[in-house]
Amino acid sequence: MKSASASSQTWLKFVLHANVKAAIAPSLTLLTFALTSTNWIVAAFAQSASPRVINSVVYRCDDSKGFSAEYLDDKTVRATFGSKVFVLPQEPSASGARYSNGSVTIFTKGNDAFVEVGDKRLFDNCIAVGSVPGLW
Repeated sequence: MKSASASSQTWLKFVLHANVKAAIAPSLTLLTFALTSTNWIVAAFAQSASPRVINSVVYRCDDSKGFSAEYLDDKTVRATFGSKVFVLPQEPSASGARYSNGSVTIFTKGNDAFVEVGDKRLFDNCIAVGSVPGLW
């Protein structure tokens, strides 16, 4: 048979354990929430951050045509043709650079460029004005 002292020690351990567990549980929940929220906030911030323009170029092409292009740090180009704006991701290219959304494609090499829409070349023999040599 256990002594009264041993019995009360066991009871005290149980009560202390339960109280500590009850006291810690909200803190652990809060900590878990804070870490999850922080990750969500960081992810939301990363998604909302706009890509930076690393170079802006105006192209002059045959037939008095032209377009402007902003090369962004996320490997896309924001191309403006009159009132139409396209953001085109960079794609693999054997030589120079190629940006395409599957419909509109811009090919550049050095300061030269041309634009295809579908299988038709609509902007040909384009020359960059005010570009940074060697960027592409």
